Amino acid sequence: MTESNPTEPSPLAVHDLLATAQERRASGKGARKQVSRGSLGYWAEENRGHDALKTIVAQNQIRVPELVPIRHHRMAVSPWNFYRGAAAVMAGDLASQPDGTRPPPDHRGAPHPRRSQRRRTGLPRRPPPGRNRLTLQEDRRSLFDKFTVADVVRQVVGVGSVGMQVYLVLLEGRTGDDPLFLQAKQAGPSVYEAHVQPSRHPGHGERVITGKRLIQSATDIFAGWGSLHGKDYYVRQFRDMKIIPKTDLIAPHLAEFATACGATLARAHVRTGDPMAIDAYIGNGSKFAAAIGRFARLYADQNERDHARLVSAIAAGEVESLPG
Repeated sequence: MTESNPTEPSPLAVHDLLATAQERRASGKGARKQVSRGSLGYWAEENRGHDALKTIVAQNQIRVPELVPIRHHRMAVSPWNFYRGAAAVMAGDLASQPDGTRPPPDHRGAPHPRRSQRRRTGLPRRPPPGRNRLTLQEDRRSLFDKFTVADVVRQVVGVGSVGMQVYLVLLEGRTGDDPLFLQAKQAGPSVYEAHVQPSRHPGHGERVITGKRLIQSATDIFAGWGSLHGKDYYVRQFRDMKIIPKTDLIAPHLAEFATACGATLARAHVRTGDPMAIDAYIGNGSKFAAAIGRFARLYADQNERDHARLVSAIAAGEVESLPG
């Protein structure tokens, strides 16, 4: 018979959760002392800690050089297009805001220190990452193996993604009349990585697919990742059914569009964060919603100023732009 150690906790007192529901809610409510809900409505350009145009241009280092002017051209079309391609700008701006690890910005205006030709198309020399197959579940890998690569072309897509390596791959089944289209898209570092900490995933393609699986109710069965020539990629089935939300299309239905975007964003937060802590932080009143509304209006004005600066830089020949 062995003697019990009185310093060890009783088995009944130990739970296998990181925190109880009560502790999680207390954590969320306690976060208000670090970052008040009202402070979320604050924005001042002089405190952003980075230059928006330089942030946009800096992203071109990992892009195909001849496609970069197309990206600039597409972003300059409208403030909405600029916003679609300016995720890195907003990441830098949010990094200058209080988040519980540092105090709110000085409202007196002191700057906040910052944390650390034409389109060319053609076939690549080699098809995009075949290692994607190894990241699939075994049953899906068995299905995938019934297809073989028939053709590969390079794509120029979107606004913010222009200049990244993107390939469209045609695979055919054994009968020849059951095509499968896959899109292999280069995955660079998250725009938040420069302001927080490196990704825990060994590759950015894996990071993207893991994120998709976390926030989507049903993810493409062939979604996977791989690498080629030192670049990370994520792979998914290609279904060209996306509607590009242009300004004239959105304007008559702005409230419904904003509601759908808000619901999607909220669902992503509760799937990847702690819904109990988030709910406790927000509370039942209108303070959080009012603050976010104020920030949205101020930041929309900021986005228009940033867009105008890009347009001016293009007109002055400081930034190259080409239609495509």
